[in-house]
Amino acid sequence: MSDVFGCKRGILVAYLVFGMGCLFCTVSNELVWLIVGRIISGVGGAGMTILTSVLITDSVPSSEVALLRSYKRSLNMAGQGIGAPLGSLITETVGWRWAFAGRLPIIVACAWLANRHTREDITPRGKGMSKYEELKHIDYAGIVCLSVAIATLVLAINGGVGPAWRAGFAALCVASWVLFVWLELAWARKPLIPLTMVQDVGMFWLAQLFTFGGREGLRANLVPYLTKVHNLETTLASLYIGFMSLGNSMGGIACGLVMKRYKRYHVMSVVSVLISIPLNVLLCFIWSRGASAWGSLVVIPMGIANGIISSAQFVGMTARSKQGSSTSAIGAYHLFQRLGSIIGTAGASAVVHALFKSSVFGRMDVKSAKEIIEQVLKDSKYLWTLPATTQQVVRSCFNDGYQFVPVLTLLSLLVVAPFIIFTREQRL
Repeated sequence: MSDVFGCKRGILVAYLVFGMGCLFCTVSNELVWLIVGRIISGVGGAGMTILTSVLITDSVPSSEVALLRSYKRSLNMAGQGIGAPLGSLITETVGWRWAFAGRLPIIVACAWLANRHTREDITPRGKGMSKYEELKHIDYAGIVCLSVAIATLVLAINGGVGPAWRAGFAALCVASWVLFVWLELAWARKPLIPLTMVQDVGMFWLAQLFTFGGREGLRANLVPYLTKVHNLETTLASLYIGFMSLGNSMGGIACGLVMKRYKRYHVMSVVSVLISIPLNVLLCFIWSRGASAWGSLVVIPMGIANGIISSAQFVGMTARSKQGSSTSAIGAYHLFQRLGSIIGTAGASAVVHALFKSSVFGRMDVKSAKEIIEQVLKDSKYLWTLPATTQQVVRSCFNDGYQFVPVLTLLSLLVVAPFIIFTREQRL
């Protein structure tokens, strides 16, 4: 849509949709309407994420993109870091609705600033066609297929349904992906993801899939690990997310400053990967031993390395994109990040629960195990009501499950490492 109407209008519409979704969540009285509101806000949030990156890329030289994106990413990470403990505090004190309602004044302020300060000359990219013709050429079928593919992927991995339903969702997911690829290659006049770009930047997209899969799997399970294994309060455990986000921001800013000065990104990526691997091995050792919660602070240097890798890879991707295709390249880049987040978060949680259940059944009689598993997974506070000896056993079982999470992060990094190390640098 930004190719038709321009980035400024696109980002204002994204703010509007995001605000509508938050308002919908605030006034919803049933779970189904809350989910609908989250879907609406997710659509707006995706537009905000992509278009801010497009605005930065189109506004400054390539050597300065990483620095400006690092500022944006720092604010993003700060929001995520503050949001977790703040959301817990708001929910526990005044209620969950205010976690959504509190966003509305901020959204209005951001929309006002975007309208006031975004340049009008960041214009649509249409080539001699009217807006009506451009709208006709949008790949609506591809959008529907991709949406179905992603939704069924989530349901197949961790949908809370039986094996038969999971198999059905998996089959529909595969069919949707096949149809989507066919549409992009053979039918769409203006593909949602131009597959002809794969040769130039496809490996950057794939790297984001694995990087975010491992990183978000760890991020999503860090607080549950600390609360269920080490008995930390949720608000205190959420601070670890803040520490991880702080490291990510520091790495992004450092990468941007170095890149602006030396106009190089490859060496920083390689060094960060080589540092990340032993740090991930250390985290695997810490979680496997059930060591003190303080040991998990290793996520700070891990976050720094991830921040450098993410900033450098984005600049490398935009540098290799052909002129006029940056919007599609950036959109696909963020899409693969979101896919990685979905797969990593849902997949890691599913495996953690499976290993936890297996460990409980191995240590308790079947009747007690079933009751504890059902109650603990439904409400984590139930764990605190158990006798001390039973609590210790259950926490040990949770530790058996969460050991998989840093292993997933390490494996994803090992998959990405050869690509980052052996990809030739594009001069900025």
